Amino acid sequence: MLTLLDITFFSNHEFKTGSELIRSQASALGYLDFIGQQMHVEVIKHIRSEEHLEVNNIPFHFFKTTNRFFSVPFKTLQYVRKIKPDVVLVQGLIFPFQVMLLKAVLGKRTIILAQHHGEQANKSILRNFFNKLADKCITAYLFNTPAYAEKRLLQKTIAHSRKIKQLPEGSNSFTQKNKQQARVELNIDAKGPVFLWVGRLNENKDPLTILKAFELYSFLVPGARLYMIYQTDNLLRQIRTVLGQDSQLQERVHLVGKVDHEELESWYNAADFFLSGSHSEYGGFAVLEAMACGCIPVTTNIPTMQQYLQHGKLGFLFAPGDVAALANVLLDLENYDIEKMSKDIAAHFRHTYSFEKIADGLKEICFGLYFEQVQHFPHGVVNAVSANG
Repeated sequence: MLTLLDITFFSNHEFKTGSELIRSQASALGYLDFIGQQMHVEVIKHIRSEEHLEVNNIPFHFFKTTNRFFSVPFKTLQYVRKIKPDVVLVQGLIFPFQVMLLKAVLGKRTIILAQHHGEQANKSILRNFFNKLADKCITAYLFNTPAYAEKRLLQKTIAHSRKIKQLPEGSNSFTQKNKQQARVELNIDAKGPVFLWVGRLNENKDPLTILKAFELYSFLVPGARLYMIYQTDNLLRQIRTVLGQDSQLQERVHLVGKVDHEELESWYNAADFFLSGSHSEYGGFAVLEAMACGCIPVTTNIPTMQQYLQHGKLGFLFAPGDVAALANVLLDLENYDIEKMSKDIAAHFRHTYSFEKIADGLKEICFGLYFEQVQHFPHGVVNAVSANG
């Protein structure tokens, strides 16, 4: 049995306890429930205090450190050396110095994977120097979609494309449920299609493009309704100004505000379509939540959404910021079998992006890379496999 260590060097100083951090990172940690049968897995995180927990038979270790570029997490490294993992999954690409320390502690036989979480390719000469050094220690990189690796390949901070593996960074446990029941629970009484927008009210999420396109669309489809759930209110005043200029639009758009994450499952199930106007997006967790519930995505044509929607086969794409293009997409929705598309999308999520499938993908990568080592270190690997059962 291989030992996998999932480690995050970034220190979340805002969390006092490990339990708080685990709850906040459920979208990234859910795969652990499905991977332990074939691998022994441990998790290391960094917060304000030292703590050791076991959750669903998975050991979690919390140590203290800083987020300085050259910080040396001594206790973390001591524990890593103690358990001698076969594979280390490093979360994030912003701590190359610590990756180099890992390799020094564990030796060349240990496989190090690095999971990209949307970090931008760096322009700093010094940082890229260390990124290139760390690349020599990293066996493979995990990206939501290979498109996000292109700049790093051009910079040579990733040596070659063979090191790029595709694996989602997170998922959710939402499921598709009865739409009418969800609408009754939320007191939604719509005579036309129901649209849902979830996100921060900022320029990147671009809720104003969504609102303006919906205004054009709802003029021809007055029974349609748009519900907007938002965690921040940066552009709330502008949105209210738009709504205040059109009494009919004001009746058709409902500003829900902030809701608990658990409640979102009912909202996704109650809606027919999920709208996203993001100009850039890496994880796209809201879209994955919508897909899990069979809520059909209408999103911007950016790499993450192209990947999730299979370039428009499982949803609809439009150019970021293009009000007319989005309005035309909305007007064309009536020409599709929405019920069938909803079921297909939910099934695609389960078969491709669920926590179980992420765990399967990670196991395949780990075992594939591990047994490639036989060619280079046959004696050491055979011994390791025997020692691990």
